[in-house]
Amino acid sequence: VAAKFRALFNLAILFIHCRAHALQLAVISAADSIPDICKSLSTLKSLVNFINRSSVRLTLFEDIQSIFRNNHIKLIQPGDTRWFSNSLAVRSVVHSYQSLLATLENIYNENNEDSAEALGLYNILSNEATAFIIHTLQPILDTLAVLSKCIQTKSADFKQ
Repeated sequence: VAAKFRALFNLAILFIHCRAHALQLAVISAADSIPDICKSLSTLKSLVNFINRSSVRLTLFEDIQSIFRNNHIKLIQPGDTRWFSNSLAVRSVVHSYQSLLATLENIYNENNEDSAEALGLYNILSNEATAFIIHTLQPILDTLAVLSKCIQTKSADFKQ
């Protein structure tokens, strides 16, 4: 938005981000400086795309959730700029973690064109470091999502 205003009107326009956007930019900058977090979030995107882009894989995932007696959890695509969507995405993976591993293992064992990608995602997701990061990010992102919503309310008082 700021770039469009500057291009249309004046380069000297001062643009002040809302506090929620400033928080978002700070979180993105912090996360981008930690390679393991970047890798984990990238894996999350690949995982969600892999499962959701095929009705066969999605049905298998839902069937395995039933076997594990999990509620049917919809995998959420994380966003690059919306940390609330990252919070929902991480939560969906954490709550369906075992079902996801079983789904990926099942797809790998089918020995078809998806097997290699399933194995790669399985190896990354089952890695202790990745599992730790994803499980640790959930409460952090949940808290940031609440904070972001709070500072966007009209009743937020920043004078104190």
